[in-house]
Amino acid sequence: MNHYNERIMGYVIEKHIVKKYDVIEIWKFLKFSVFCGARKKLSNTPKACFKCGHEFSEDEYIYLGVVKNAKNRMFCETCANEIAKELGEDEVRSVKFG
Repeated sequence: MNHYNERIMGYVIEKHIVKKYDVIEIWKFLKFSVFCGARKKLSNTPKACFKCGHEFSEDEYIYLGVVKNAKNRMFCETCANEIAKELGEDEVRSVKFG
């Protein structure tokens, strides 16, 4: 009899990794529907707030967080306001295009 087949479960290693993200700027960006339209051919479009996991609705504004030494992240209005407050901003500024 093969003892390998008798072992149902292998050796399991579980790791919990904590990573910190230093948001240095936060901006009111675009409506989620416009953002998705611009990225429709990309498969990795964020669909939820990076901080709290809130799923964006089509007519909701998303907020762009500039993260030190990392890619930009998308945030909901509530989290953007919390971040702006921590950064010492009175309010979240809007991105100006053109």
